[in-house]
Amino acid sequence: MSLSSLGKIEFHPTSFCDGNGRLFWSEGELCRGIPAKCAEFTRRIFAEGIVDALSAQKLIPRTTLTEAALPDYPIVLRHERVPFVSYAYEWSPSMLRDAALFSIRLLRELAGRGLTLTDVAPWNILFAGCAPIWIDFSSIVDAREEQGRIAHDLESYYLRSLELYTQGHGHLARLLLTDYEHGPISDSFNVVSGRSQGANPSGVVGKIWRRGRAMISPDQLTQMESRMAGFRFAGGKPARHETAPSKIEEFLAARRPASVLFAGDFGDGLAVAVARGGGHVVAIDRDEARVDGVYERARAAGVDILPLVVDLRYPSAGHGVENNVLAPALARLRSETVVALGLIPALVFEQRLRFEQIAGTFERLAEKTLLVDFPEIDNPAIVEHLRDPYFHWFSRENFVQSLRAHFASVRTEARLLICEKNST
Repeated sequence: MSLSSLGKIEFHPTSFCDGNGRLFWSEGELCRGIPAKCAEFTRRIFAEGIVDALSAQKLIPRTTLTEAALPDYPIVLRHERVPFVSYAYEWSPSMLRDAALFSIRLLRELAGRGLTLTDVAPWNILFAGCAPIWIDFSSIVDAREEQGRIAHDLESYYLRSLELYTQGHGHLARLLLTDYEHGPISDSFNVVSGRSQGANPSGVVGKIWRRGRAMISPDQLTQMESRMAGFRFAGGKPARHETAPSKIEEFLAARRPASVLFAGDFGDGLAVAVARGGGHVVAIDRDEARVDGVYERARAAGVDILPLVVDLRYPSAGHGVENNVLAPALARLRSETVVALGLIPALVFEQRLRFEQIAGTFERLAEKTLLVDFPEIDNPAIVEHLRDPYFHWFSRENFVQSLRAHFASVRTEARLLICEKNST
């Protein structure tokens, strides 16, 4: 599809400082304006079939030239959209490792065509289900241009964080990955870890990229690839949901929602069934090992499930200018249907959330429908918690009342609460 004319333009909040191109929305399409200085190069890689080849290998989203133009951008491209935006601090350890390997694969493919990347930061990667894909088209440049960030990025974003994961410091790894500019935290890590300070890393990483003509040594790249591939993580076991899945499977099969977010003790089978039916699936959990297990099983099964480390008490916040350069998780992960099973006891008794906070969070995530269960009050584990007078408000009736403040209808089927918004 080409755009002969553009409607209302809305520039993407994350894309504002790249001199090689700028993302914007137009009539629901995701487009990129290419400035005059990059126009000849862009036309060349399209004419030589490079863009189509990268897209066919699923290294970049499908990208097409349009007939449109803007005052500052003589070329306008249209990109295929990735269903959900996620950031490296929400990925499981294995996902970060695979993003690193993907970056190296892309570098190798580009090098064979006389091209390279300006950087390999994970901000330029999204996961389409379990598959990483490079979304920063403007970072693809001629290999003759001088580049100096590749080595630093490979060590700073990937190696250091993966090392922390292997040492059981996942929370520190995710903290490191939240540093968008990757300066202060990166330098501080050098100090506390005994590494040498400065932007030029040492060892095999530092040898991978030579300033000047930016030529990649195949042997050095293979060394780095081997090192990244050597990271192994023990994924958690599949969760067991207490609510019988038949009612949920029946509901999802009848509605066929375009997107479903699973949270809590849902069991992988439900997510796999939706993904195989063509729906976009996100599965969140605060346990990185559990998320890693979902990722590995989904990848092995060949289904498009995006598992993310997200804590509903502390979901990823917005960052940057107007709090929107990196959008908050509750906005990015909104799905047509939310399925939350076995989650209420942990949110209340472990994380001390009130029903109104839980219902409000679900309302932010669910575009249309929420399927959520509530534990039996006479369950011995629940009874033990209720000995604490603080939880005197913990009852099914109070939970339903909180849900009704956010959803137009709440009905009960077996132990399942089906909450729906107005269809307008």
